[in-house]
Amino acid sequence: MVTAPSGEQNDDQDVTRIKDEPHSAPEEARPSLPVQYLLNDISKHLGTDLTGVLPPELLEAYCMATISRNEPTGKLLKALLENFLKAYTGPTPDEAMKAFDFLTYLSDPESHS
Repeated sequence: MVTAPSGEQNDDQDVTRIKDEPHSAPEEARPSLPVQYLLNDISKHLGTDLTGVLPPELLEAYCMATISRNEPTGKLLKALLENFLKAYTGPTPDEAMKAFDFLTYLSDPESHS
């Protein structure tokens, strides 16, 4: 079992790690032009399926954060996935899961208090 940074045990890993529910934006909700461009960049690097299964508001927030930090939107997301897959399938899957759990903790530290 992986320990959260706060020292607590994470018994409901399946719930916090994977959300199988697809998300779709209402037809009238259109992302801004820069976000549309960056969603195309993500699709270029990872395929069009990804943008249809993640929450639109989260994708927009991610796109805007990459703009403010001047980071490569699609490449950064692709590198995150590739590096996790390499670590998880390599000789250190437990360390990969610790890193994954830490990202889960960083995404909502108050829920792990």
